Amino acid sequence: MDDIKEQISNLVKSGDLPTKIEMPVQIVDNIAQRAPTNPNILEMGDLPFIIQLAQLGQAVRMRKLAEEVARRRFFKGELETLTLAATDLKQEKEPLQRLVSAFIINYGPNAVYITINSGLNKPLQILAGETRTIDQRDAEKRIEEIYYWCDTGETATVRVEGYY
Repeated sequence: MDDIKEQISNLVKSGDLPTKIEMPVQIVDNIAQRAPTNPNILEMGDLPFIIQLAQLGQAVRMRKLAEEVARRRFFKGELETLTLAATDLKQEKEPLQRLVSAFIINYGPNAVYITINSGLNKPLQILAGETRTIDQRDAEKRIEEIYYWCDTGETATVRVEGYY
């Protein structure tokens, strides 16, 4: 049991607790039945300890997931403003910071097409005078790239106000 407890102690110190214990273990009624050379034999009285360890490992895993969700939702609340001059050539703009959300204003004179993070996504058409809001608060990926263009021979001026 000392070898197993030592292994568990090392896991606890590293913060990498298991949620499932997968080791060849034999459980006996009396520690006297344990062979001194086999550390994988547990006494029946050690089962509550093992169960608590598995529960603790699951709780740590759930906390890490909750922290990750909170980290993704957190943002500084700072504003970054971009002015884009759209033409019939597809262009890419990378904000200085990865944006959580963006408010897009098309000043015209023509419609503009916008895609976020990939020029291959289905474009969002914004007509002259229209506005759109893109919110990536709960997404796995923030706004890292903005692709924009107009129809052939057309132009548009677009302002993007994004929060990071």
